This record gives sequence, C-alpha cells and structure tokens, in this order.
Amino acid sequence: MAAWEGTYSNGSWTWDPVTNLHDANHFGHFQYSFFAYIEDTTHPSLHPIAIVATAFENGVQGTYQCPSYANVFYDYANGSNDLGVWAVSSGICTTDATTVRYTGAYTTGDLFSTQRFFRIHITPQNLTNMINRINNLECTPGQANSCTATGSSSTCSPGTTCPNIGYSTNPNDYRVQYAGVIGELAPCDESPSGNIVCSTNLLNTANVNQDSNIGVATTASGVSVYSYTNP
Repeated sequence: MAAWEGTYSNGSWTWDPVTNLHDANHFGHFQYSFFAYIEDTTHPSLHPIAIVATAFENGVQGTYQCPSYANVFYDYANGSNDLGVWAVSSGICTTDATTVRYTGAYTTGDLFSTQRFFRIHITPQNLTNMINRINNLECTPGQANSCTATGSSSTCSPGTTCPNIGYSTNPNDYRVQYAGVIGELAPCDESPSGNIVCSTNLLNTANVNQDSNIGVATTASGVSVYSYTNP
C-alpha cells in the first residue's frame, strides 16, 4: 500500500508520499474484507442482507480492538427509488453478529506481506441477533428505532427512507446468495472547516486545493464458504 497527498498551487499539483499509512483520515482509508449476501427465502421481495468481516484496515495500528457489537446500518441508498440494502459489519472478532473459532489471525491495522489465515463464523444465534437488530431498526446496540434516515436525525422509515424490514428470524430460512472478498478504498481529506471528509470525489466535497492518490495490491487464495450442518 502506498499513498500520496496532493496540493494545488499556482496552476500545478505537488504530490508528496504519505509517511504514516495509519493516518487514514488525512489521506485515505482502505479495508480488505470477506463479504456475503444472504437472502431470506421466505420473503423474496426483501433485499438480501450484506455481511462484511474486515481482515485489514489501515486506520488502526497495533492490536485491533473488537467491540462487543457489530455495526448495523444500511448502504448504497440512491434516492427514493433505490433505498439500498441492510448491512452488518465487524472485524475478524467475536461480536453479537460474528464468532471467531479456529482462526489464525484477527483483524489487523498493520501491513503484512506473508500469508495469513482468516476465518469468521456466522452462527445460527449470530444470524438471529443481526436479524432482530435490523427488524427493530437497532443501529445503536440496545436502542430500538435508532437507525436514522440519511442526512437526518429522525428515525428512518422502512420502505420510504431506508430499506424494508420484516425478515424471518429463523436461521433455516436463509441461504447464501454469493460471497467473496472485497477491497474498499476511499480517499479522505480535511475540509476548510476542519471536518474529515472521505469520498470518491474529494475535489467536490472537501478542499479543492487538496487531493489524495492511493495504490493497493492484495492477493487471496483458498477463499471458501461452508454452511453449518449441526448448529
């Protein structure tokens, strides 16, 4: 992973290498994760749910601290005709929605070049926990109706300002639609007001005189998905 910070002055750009790749907020954020989409076979009209488990992200150096709860949210919303999908994310760690068993490594914030083995489990209980949180709009753990509408402080309205809910709470009703690994990258910068902004188009959202470039190379082998036969 390599990155450069750009500054525009007198009609030209100057690009300086980033020396601290952990200072993600000021140049860019990258994470490399497992992902899966699961579908509720009893409610085919509901959008499949995205599950993400991050193996690496550059914003945290040293020991990665795993919270007790996964992050529940909705993503990819694009106006009233496209409300996005419900998503659940965590590191490679044990939360209410994910379980670590027999894995060779936990989520890391440090770059590495040797092979490492990562594995995450979604147990039947994990699946029930995440579905209950989605159905209760519990984006903040323990607080029902805490999922807010994009750009608002008010609770989102399923089917109007966020995806529909009403998913089955029976783990046997779900199947994996597809799964794999994903790299997600977002350049970041500090706006003139001091706020950190991460976007695919910083020149329109942050500081028109600053920009970032990031290059990442990753490899993955032996990626596989399996299902429980005995809960």
